[in-house]
Amino acid sequence: MISRRTFLGTTALPLTRGSPSPHDIRQRFAEMWERNRTYTLEVAERMPDSGYGFRPVPEVRSFAEQLAHIGQAVDSWTRLLTGASPAGATGRTVIGDPSTLRTELDASMVAFADAWLGLRASDLERSVPWSRRLGSDTTHTLEGVALTAWHHTAHHRAQCIVYLRLNGLEPPAYVD
Repeated sequence: MISRRTFLGTTALPLTRGSPSPHDIRQRFAEMWERNRTYTLEVAERMPDSGYGFRPVPEVRSFAEQLAHIGQAVDSWTRLLTGASPAGATGRTVIGDPSTLRTELDASMVAFADAWLGLRASDLERSVPWSRRLGSDTTHTLEGVALTAWHHTAHHRAQCIVYLRLNGLEPPAYVD
C-alpha cells in the first residue's frame, strides 16, 4: 500500500511547504493525467493508419492492439475508481479503424480523469480488490490504482514509440 507522501515523492509533483491536501493531490494527478492523455494520443496519431497492423514479431501486439490494450485497461481502472463491476470486463475500446480506435482511447482516458476527480478525499486510501495477472490476488488503494494506470499507460505507449521508430517515424517530443 502506498501513502500519499510516497505517491507525491514518486511522481515528482511540485510541493509547497507542508502537506498538500488530498484535493490538491487529486488535482495535480489530473493535470498529469491530461498530459499523459495528450501525449498518448499524439503517439497514436503519429502512426499512419496503414501502420496500425504493424507488429515487430508475431508474438507481440500490433500497434492497434497496444492502443486498444491501454484503453481496455484504463476502462477497467475507471470501474475500480467508480465502484462499477466487474473490474476485469472488456471496456469500450475495441480494435476497429484507426480513427475510431483513437476516439475510443481518448474517451477512455477522459472517463478515467472524470472518475478520479469525482473521488472524495476519504476515497483515496480505500482499498479495492486487485487481481494480478500471475496470481496472488491482493488489494490496492484507489491512489494505487491511479499510479498503476499511469505506469501501465506509459509502458505500452513506450512500446508504441518503438514501433514508430521501427517504421522510420519520428515520435512526438516527450511531454513531462
